[in-house]
Amino acid sequence: MEIMNKENWTKWEPEPIPSFPLYSFEKIDTDYWYRFAEENPLLHVQIVLIYLIALYILRNFYMKDRKPLEIRPILFVWNLSMGLFSLFACFRMSRELILVLSWDQGFYKSICVREGLHMSSMFWGILYVWSKVFFLADTVFLVLLKKRIHPFHIFHHTLATIIPPQIMPLGEPIVRWFATVNYFVHAIVYPILALQVWSS
Repeated sequence: MEIMNKENWTKWEPEPIPSFPLYSFEKIDTDYWYRFAEENPLLHVQIVLIYLIALYILRNFYMKDRKPLEIRPILFVWNLSMGLFSLFACFRMSRELILVLSWDQGFYKSICVREGLHMSSMFWGILYVWSKVFFLADTVFLVLLKKRIHPFHIFHHTLATIIPPQIMPLGEPIVRWFATVNYFVHAIVYPILALQVWSS
C-alpha cells in the first residue's frame, strides 16, 4: 500500500452537483485556506497555549476574590448563536453526506473514496476548523461564572482546537463525518444550554 506524502498527494477538487445549490458567500478561495493550514501547523497550538495561560490568570488572579459576573444575557445570546450556526452548518454538510451515503457502497465511499465533494462542504469544513477557536470562549464563561471546570472539558477543547487544522490540508473524505457529526451535536447542545440560561 502506498503511503501518502507531499510528493504523491493531490488536492481533492469539488464536483458540481446540480441538485445542491451553492450560496454566494460559500464561494471562497479554498486553496488559500488549505495552504494557510499547511504553512501554519503550529498556529492552533499557540492559540491553545494562550487559552490555557489566560484561564490560569483569570481563575487564580482576576476572579479569585470576585463574585461571579452577571453575564447571563451574553451567555444566552452566545449559546443561541452557536446553536443556530451549528444547525445551519450541519444542514449544509449533511446534504453532501446523505447524497454520498445513498450511492452504491455509500458508507465505504463516504469514508474512503474521494467522490461527491461539494464546494459548500469545503466552506463549512474550513469554518469547522476555525469555529473551534471561538468555542474556547465556553471555558472563559465558566471561569467568569466561577463554575467548576472538569479537566476533561479543557482536554476536549484543547484537542478539538489542535487536531482539525492538522487534518484539513489532507482533505480526506472521513473529515465530512467529523464535521457533520460535531455540528449536529452542537446544534442540539447549545440551544439546550441557552434554554438553561434563560430559565435560571
